[in-house]
Amino acid sequence: MKAITLIQPWATLIILGEKKIETRSWSTNLRGEIAIHAGKKIDKSVFEKPYYREAFKKYGITVDNIITSSLIGRCKIVDVKKTEDLIDVISEQERVFGNYDSNRYGWILDDFEAIEPIRNVKGMLGLWNYNF
Repeated sequence: MKAITLIQPWATLIILGEKKIETRSWSTNLRGEIAIHAGKKIDKSVFEKPYYREAFKKYGITVDNIITSSLIGRCKIVDVKKTEDLIDVISEQERVFGNYDSNRYGWILDDFEAIEPIRNVKGMLGLWNYNF
């Protein structure tokens, strides 16, 4: 299965279904299931921002207990669109959770499923293969 590594807290936001679009500087033709890997890096600064704080409060997730260096779930890529085509039709929360600058792509995600974390998995750049 293809996998993608994301800095925390974005990997967790996707698996929780709070973030439904992953923004990237590159497009993909991949459609269907993809594994979500939480990288070892955490952007701790976002935990104090309102949309992030509210999202994590619902789940009891903090900067101290968020899972890193693990496969944490899977979802499906159902479409990819240019960010310019998405910016006017997405929620404020989705705007905050992504980078919708020009010349980027929004990977539209669905069917989010958390799994028992598979720990100590080293991530990689781009899409990579993981055999469950």
